[in-house]
Amino acid sequence: MGVYRRVWWVIIVVVGVPALAAAVALAPFETVVPMASIGALAGAGFALGAGARGRAGAHGMAGGRYRAAARAGGLTAAATVAVVGLVYAVGPAGLALVGLLAAASPMVVSRARAHPWLARFAGSPREASQRVRTVATRSEPATTAGTGGGAAVVTISREPAQDLRVLSDTELCYEWRRSFVALQRARLPVRCVTVVQARARYLDEMERRHPAGFHAWLAHGARAASDPTRYLK
Repeated sequence: MGVYRRVWWVIIVVVGVPALAAAVALAPFETVVPMASIGALAGAGFALGAGARGRAGAHGMAGGRYRAAARAGGLTAAATVAVVGLVYAVGPAGLALVGLLAAASPMVVSRARAHPWLARFAGSPREASQRVRTVATRSEPATTAGTGGGAAVVTISREPAQDLRVLSDTELCYEWRRSFVALQRARLPVRCVTVVQARARYLDEMERRHPAGFHAWLAHGARAASDPTRYLK
């Protein structure tokens, strides 16, 4: 994530400096000053609020909070003026560029990657396979459901295993991608485990047929929904 953060900041500087120059050259003074003031106040207020929440009950931290607020206010003011410059230079496309940069910011990306729903599917197939084998080899029941005063054990009914040897490489990769959609749509724990077990078998079969290509796919950042067809040659 460190490299990504540095690259993102380089792009911000490359876009932001010309945008600030465009704001000074093209935007009216009566537009730039109020927008910069609003940005500064918003950034400083947010930083002060965050600092107050983060240091509740602490003493002697006022100077540090005010310095952080001043820094945040200055950055926010500069960013606001840069947005004004982009809009005056390239029109509505400037707003689209700002939205794209904001969505690609390291903070947004790291929070998205940490989201439980994405974490369920975002791991590499090798990581998924390891988790799958842990779950699939457990002997305890999948879930329990209360029935009156007791608990009824619901065991996993195993479906007949498909003979993957009869599938072509293209068909095997298609089943791998199709199982990702099936896992997303699964609602019951029993169904989730069944699909996960099938996905583990697909990975094993890919590795058995094309070990070099399989590991090349993993090395190139394979994802749970990606298509490994071009690697399995």
